[in-house]
Amino acid sequence: MNRWIKYLMTAVLVAGMSFQADGQAKVYTKGFLLEDFPNAIVKVIPSGNEMFDMAFRTALTECWTISPWELCDVDDFTRARTETGSYVLSVVSSGGLVFLSLDKGGKEGDADKRKRPLNLAALPLSTVENFGSEDFSRLPAWLDILQDYVSAALEKEKIAYIGLAYRNGDKLPGRYSVATFTPLRPVRGDYSYTIWYDEDSHALYRYEKHRYNGKEFK
Repeated sequence: MNRWIKYLMTAVLVAGMSFQADGQAKVYTKGFLLEDFPNAIVKVIPSGNEMFDMAFRTALTECWTISPWELCDVDDFTRARTETGSYVLSVVSSGGLVFLSLDKGGKEGDADKRKRPLNLAALPLSTVENFGSEDFSRLPAWLDILQDYVSAALEKEKIAYIGLAYRNGDKLPGRYSVATFTPLRPVRGDYSYTIWYDEDSHALYRYEKHRYNGKEFK
């Protein structure tokens, strides 16, 4: 097993997988829980894939403007995941796919639901098998899509609840790009994702998922 895969699996286990690959990123509590986001320092953990991490750092430096961010190690990441009010940006794998996941920290099972962890948004990057050789040129667009979603969620409670699918009803423009992510060897319950976006403006037009029923994605 390659070193980056071991590292990625460790990060996923440490994260506790609050990101659920059942699809849409959703905020199940009120939008005011995100009000501290612009002043929070987003903790970013490297994936262990040198090619990806180099592209990731470059994209973050050039594109991430919604809040401060800093790289962290596994120990810092673990602490941030359990601290209410902290935010983490990480690479996780689930259902045969690799995702870029933005989460708010908290304690699982806390009596106060406002102090539990939240997945804010997640975008697929590649299949697990192709992650080591994938073209990561979409990272700037993906980071902008995540930032646009958080900004919109801060403004409207409905968007905070719906997640990235809030753009699904938009009419597609004349020029757009499509990215589809499907597990190479899917099992029942896995998902395939399709994202329509503008390569220039990084605007998200549609975000859809289809579940594998054992025979096909529907």
